[in-house]
Amino acid sequence: MMVNYMIKTLENTLHMPVVVESKTGRFGLPFYLTSGCDFFDAKVGGIGFSIVSVKQTGSTDIRKIKHQLGMYEDAFSGQVCFWIPDLTRIKRDALVKAGIPFVAPPGQVYLPFLGISLQDRFPKVSQAPASLMSPLEQELFFFLIYNTGEYNKAQLAGRLFVTRAAITKITSALANKGLIRERKVGKEVFVSLASDGRSSYENAKKWLIDPVKKRVYCRNSHVARTLVLAGESALGNMSMLSHPDKEVRACYERDERVSELDIIDDDSWIDDADYIVLELWKYDPDTLSRHMMVDVLSLALSLAGTNDERVRGEMEEVMEAHEWQ
Repeated sequence: MMVNYMIKTLENTLHMPVVVESKTGRFGLPFYLTSGCDFFDAKVGGIGFSIVSVKQTGSTDIRKIKHQLGMYEDAFSGQVCFWIPDLTRIKRDALVKAGIPFVAPPGQVYLPFLGISLQDRFPKVSQAPASLMSPLEQELFFFLIYNTGEYNKAQLAGRLFVTRAAITKITSALANKGLIRERKVGKEVFVSLASDGRSSYENAKKWLIDPVKKRVYCRNSHVARTLVLAGESALGNMSMLSHPDKEVRACYERDERVSELDIIDDDSWIDDADYIVLELWKYDPDTLSRHMMVDVLSLALSLAGTNDERVRGEMEEVMEAHEWQ
């Protein structure tokens, strides 16, 4: 949740207890000052203030922001700061010069009514709004949820079997979404989640993708049995759901084992019980799998489009029981 992310960001920077609560309404403000914004009440060290979370500042004129701040302060009858996701050095300097309070994750804070805490670290910001995750972004993001802690880019490249240049591109995209933080120590950059696992997942929901690119059928050979269980077969092992008639397994679409499988696209020509459903994934399920099954978060996304109420109900129970690290 956004509230948890805000609390974590402020507490990590200010080293003080923080309370943040969401608030809704128009507050007598014109539509253009409420559209695309979320509002929160915050309290730090006994001092209360409001937070206006904006989606993107783009090329907004600093004079307009200063005027808007005054209107928000009148509407909320108190101090107001902006929560800004796309802060750059130029914007930071302009806001400070204009005396406009702000918080910019993962750790830049300017609250003159509390004291100032600034950091000269700026995430690389895309000029376009954050888009859906790429397959590798999602794979790395889920890896960090399942394996808490800090990792340098060489370690992450080794885990995902990609280059360090690819990891840098991926971490920049995730940092732009506010989902991870990067900490530089000398020449080394360490990467970790910006919040706890559950909050990170909730914050990322709007960007997550279905990991399955295509579903086909193949003979249940010894090679097929080396693939991880997926779909309703995996859910059947995790819950009370009955196992499907045809076993479901998954592998990366570029997995070399695919060439060894007897694959057909149309099951209407199958008159043989010894076939399985094969999910070809956009990223490698083996990286995140446990006990020869696809990971829980990816499984939930792969089943999100089902109309089967039994499947939806069991998947929800599995997610509720999931132990977040």
